[in-house]
Amino acid sequence: MERLRRILPALFLSVSIVALEWSAIAAEPFTHPCKISVDSAGALIVDAQRVFPINLTVIPPPGSRTPDGKDAYEEFREGGAWFMRTGAPHWDTKTIETELSYQTAAARAGMRCCPWLGWDLANIKPGDTNREQELRQLVEQLKVSPGMGLWKGADEPEWGKKPPEDVANSARIIHQVDPNHPIWLVQAPRGTVASLQRYDAGWDIGGIDIYPVSYPPGRHTEQPNKELSMVSDFARMMREVAGPKPFWMTLQIAFSGTTPPKGIICFPTFFEQRFMSYEAIINGSRGLTYFGGGLVPTLNERDRRLGWNWTYWERVLKPLLREFVPASPIAAALVAPDSNLKLKVSGEKNPRNQTVPDASPIEVLVREVGTDIYMFVCKKEGPTIQVRFTGLPPQTGKGQVLFEEPREVDAKEGSFSDWFAAHDVHVYRFVRP
Repeated sequence: MERLRRILPALFLSVSIVALEWSAIAAEPFTHPCKISVDSAGALIVDAQRVFPINLTVIPPPGSRTPDGKDAYEEFREGGAWFMRTGAPHWDTKTIETELSYQTAAARAGMRCCPWLGWDLANIKPGDTNREQELRQLVEQLKVSPGMGLWKGADEPEWGKKPPEDVANSARIIHQVDPNHPIWLVQAPRGTVASLQRYDAGWDIGGIDIYPVSYPPGRHTEQPNKELSMVSDFARMMREVAGPKPFWMTLQIAFSGTTPPKGIICFPTFFEQRFMSYEAIINGSRGLTYFGGGLVPTLNERDRRLGWNWTYWERVLKPLLREFVPASPIAAALVAPDSNLKLKVSGEKNPRNQTVPDASPIEVLVREVGTDIYMFVCKKEGPTIQVRFTGLPPQTGKGQVLFEEPREVDAKEGSFSDWFAAHDVHVYRFVRP
């Protein structure tokens, strides 16, 4: 019943999202290598354009098709994805050719690849001149590809006990050979802030993967919190690890804990995925990666023939990503710096409940773009509560609740109240007077 309760509001949200005035991204093919950097707020800049990066990992091979016969990569790009993780555990002539075929197909569709450097080249022991030369040659070959995005560095190196100096050595070589494509590195949901900070020299954009939805709940974490809100636990941890550098959270489509025979197939619903995505953003994530769309044992008969979880894409991910595309009403806020506005959140009495509810499960992020004030707000687990927000400019009036049109809230003297059930997300837009 609980998961059904989560699905039903998602149906309303999906209808609301489809009604958005947005157009599919008619991406032009890429014909030249790009320059990627980050700004002082941590937003990704691709050839002078600020983007909120959506990245897919475990993807189908070039030439794959959607159920209706469309090119898979074109569908991903039009659906809101910018990057796809590629690469190989070990590199040789054949795997380089394969990588270039991925990058050619990606560039044709207006996407770019993030090749994983594998077990051999992502963490090279200093002084291993043969491996160092192999990495230099690989970087030289791929950096000029129009389909090259970011380098995917060592995979979960702290958990895998990879020496930090080895990871840093590979990063040093990449930076020397290719200053235009940053290194993205993902840690496992393990370790401590101090143990993860040892890898600081090995990456430009950090991250942690966390996959909360499983039977039993929370198989992916050793921490006591087994609820969806574990996303914020690890996002805050990564924010402390990263300091001034940006990070992207890696979220779940499927993972080993939901893959037969050891796992029971279980996917996040739209409502769950939306909560996890916004909770990651609210707690500092400057991009999102979705993992597991190509795990074959989790695919139904139709999708297995096509090599990717198009069922999940159609039902959950594509409707969600419409909130993050460049034509979305929050697109500018996703790449803006955090606001200096300090809002206070408190529990609100109501006729049915004369006690003041605990507002600590409410998480808030404020961004400002021109005269617009955006509030990204979500609620962790627990009972449905009414809360009050104070601290907006005194003359602020009505605000839109985006993706829930035509709903509005009315701020008076810089304050308004609203309701939140478990895992609710509300996105507000006010205009400064």
